[in-house]
Amino acid sequence: MEGTRDVKWLKTLDTNYIECRSIRHTWAMNRFSAVNAEESAKVRKPVGASQVIKRVLICDRCGTVRNDYFGRNSSRGMFDRIKSEYAYPKGYTFIGAKHDLPRPISGDYNGELYRREGG
Repeated sequence: MEGTRDVKWLKTLDTNYIECRSIRHTWAMNRFSAVNAEESAKVRKPVGASQVIKRVLICDRCGTVRNDYFGRNSSRGMFDRIKSEYAYPKGYTFIGAKHDLPRPISGDYNGELYRREGG
């Protein structure tokens, strides 16, 4: 129910942010390579992994950066994702307003995008 969520905040979002929240990010690969020893030490490798690989994706629409870390063991053909981390642009994330309303949900973003497109 719309009245129970923070749709005022949603209406202040940039349209690109609404699109990403409605239809997902448009990822473009920026880099896919082994990490250095310092960064590797910050990631817990799966058992049997000999190397940590990092894939950096950037959303063409909103600028969100996603870092995917993989454990790799070339002798076994292993290439397992360990974790993903996100860095969002300013204004993209929900910052609670001075009330108790919860954050918007998928349908709220779809409705707002429809409204902005003249629906």
